[in-house]
Amino acid sequence: MATRDAEPTGLREVAPTPDGWRQLERTTRPTLVQLPSVPAHITRDTLRDICRLLGLDPSNVRDIRLGINEMTATLYLSSPDGHKIRYGEDPAISVVTIPIH
Repeated sequence: MATRDAEPTGLREVAPTPDGWRQLERTTRPTLVQLPSVPAHITRDTLRDICRLLGLDPSNVRDIRLGINEMTATLYLSSPDGHKIRYGEDPAISVVTIPIH
C-alpha cells in the first residue's frame, strides 16, 4: 500500500465513529496516511468488460462515473443505421444518470 505525507496541516484521530469510520481533525504537524489499494492500471479489455457488465455497448461509451447512489455515463449518439453523429466539430453525446439501488 502506498503512503504519503498529508498536507502541511496534518490530521489527528479524534475518535472512531459507530459505523467504523475514523474521525479526524486538523493538527499543526504532518501526518502519514495510507491510501487504499488500487491497481497500477487496468487493461482495455477489462474496461470493455465493465461496460458490458453495466449493460452498455463499449463503442458508445465516452465516460463512466460511479458514485455510491448513481452511475453517470456519457454516451456517443448514433443515427438509426449505427453511424456516430457529430455536433459541429465534436461528437454528439448524451449524459445519462442511472440510480443504484
